[in-house]
Amino acid sequence: MAFAEFSNLRAPLLRSTSRVSHRKIARVLEYIRALDPAHNPTAVTLDELAAIAELSKFHFLRQFAQVVGITPGAYLRTLRLCHAARKLRHGRGSILEIALSVGFADHPSFSRAFARHMGMTPSQYQALGPL
Repeated sequence: MAFAEFSNLRAPLLRSTSRVSHRKIARVLEYIRALDPAHNPTAVTLDELAAIAELSKFHFLRQFAQVVGITPGAYLRTLRLCHAARKLRHGRGSILEIALSVGFADHPSFSRAFARHMGMTPSQYQALGPL
């Protein structure tokens, strides 16, 4: 039965919630989004993501950037900064503790990245108060 062998009846194609048309990249995005925010995001490697997508490392980089619009590293950095922003607005710890919890090595590198991304320093953002 050739139809059953080559169809997706046994494992139906899952649609990504973000409607990413490239299913291999969608699989990687779902994996990244499912990571625990407490998980060290710097532990995720390009080789690991390429293996999840079942693509070579260089082809994965090209496809990811084409579909998402930014590199996997920039995507992970953006997620880390979003987690940090959430923690800052909820007053969960000092800026240094938050920076370390989302994978930054120190306060200055976190502050520079945060200000570039959000347009204000972490302390200015934290002063806005809870959401």
